[in-house]
Amino acid sequence: MPRAATQPAALACGRKHARTLAQLADPRRFPAIARFAAAGVFERFDPPEKEFTFGLERMLDGIADLIRERA
Repeated sequence: MPRAATQPAALACGRKHARTLAQLADPRRFPAIARFAAAGVFERFDPPEKEFTFGLERMLDGIADLIRERA
């Protein structure tokens, strides 16, 4: 299926996920997530390549921090 045809479905799924997360994020247990959800952070979407790169960079940052802590 062409990429353009799958984007509306992916966006709809992402929006549904964001709404569900906002409903389930107990502000007492997960205050940061609740604030992010209320601000609409989870309703914004980037191209998959950008999201992958961002996630990979955060994981590598965490590994670099772990290495520094143990050195």
